[in-house]
Amino acid sequence: MAPFDLLSKFGGYYFDLDMIQRRPVTSLRNFVVEEGTGKLGSSVIHSERDHPFIKASVEEFRDDYKWYVWAHVGPDLITRVLQRLCNDYDITWMTPERCQGFRVLPAETFYPVHWMNWREYFYPRKQDDTSTEQWGDDVIGAHVWNSKSSEFKVEKHSNQYYTQLARKSCPRILD
Repeated sequence: MAPFDLLSKFGGYYFDLDMIQRRPVTSLRNFVVEEGTGKLGSSVIHSERDHPFIKASVEEFRDDYKWYVWAHVGPDLITRVLQRLCNDYDITWMTPERCQGFRVLPAETFYPVHWMNWREYFYPRKQDDTSTEQWGDDVIGAHVWNSKSSEFKVEKHSNQYYTQLARKSCPRILD
């Protein structure tokens, strides 16, 4: 509830802690990101204070909280609320015009590696493999799926995707 409640009261950005930023996102407003599964993600959100989307999300969370159902108050909640707000079931039709100024960003903007392929972040790579540098400018951040990957080891001097991202985006952690 805390992210929805805080966004409702103050507006702003919410990012899961397992998100690595590649570039600033401050020019984007009122958005969520498609997860690549036909659902919307809850790991990256921007909402203006009191936007109808975030207000409806707070109410939905309060009225239909089911802690025992995976994703019910995360991606499923975001998807349900926007389906109602936009009056459309298909997320590909969710445009700012249909959704009271709210937008759905494509999956690759924050999920360049699909959750089913989360191990990609941790595979050992050849020293000259700089694959994350080849990601286009449309990749703003990378969600590393901590619920799946938390036990995987990050090698400080490796060429793992995770290490490549950290080296570029948060170099101090690799000192």
